[in-house]
Amino acid sequence: MKHIRAAKIVLLDAEGKVLLLRRSHTHPTDGLMPDIPGGTIEDGETSKIGLIRELQEETGLVIADRDVTLLHSVGFHSIPGVSIDCQLYAARLATLAPPVTISWEHDEYSWINLSELKGLERPYQKGVDYATTHGLWESV
Repeated sequence: MKHIRAAKIVLLDAEGKVLLLRRSHTHPTDGLMPDIPGGTIEDGETSKIGLIRELQEETGLVIADRDVTLLHSVGFHSIPGVSIDCQLYAARLATLAPPVTISWEHDEYSWINLSELKGLERPYQKGVDYATTHGLWESV
């Protein structure tokens, strides 16, 4: 079985709005679906360092590793024969909804209310639900 490590981030601005991306129609998986920044962790990277790299590649935004908080870890099998371990992180920016420079992987972005993440059924949804249930957003 192939094993993949991944990390995603719920990135909040100074008002608590969350950055939401939409995968482009050319994305290799789940085209035109909502997404949060993050992706596959490369060999030799920690999850946190890989996440920060992915965030910069996908959005142009740069954050420090000290500002990133691990919220939840989850394992799942969305592809037959592939095991995925995903860490869900969160970080809060000091600015309001900064402009984003999206990569080829996405075709649009928006800053939404945190409560709107609840309806997005994605593998990281369990992490969002866990953080909400346990009041972890206040620590970010």
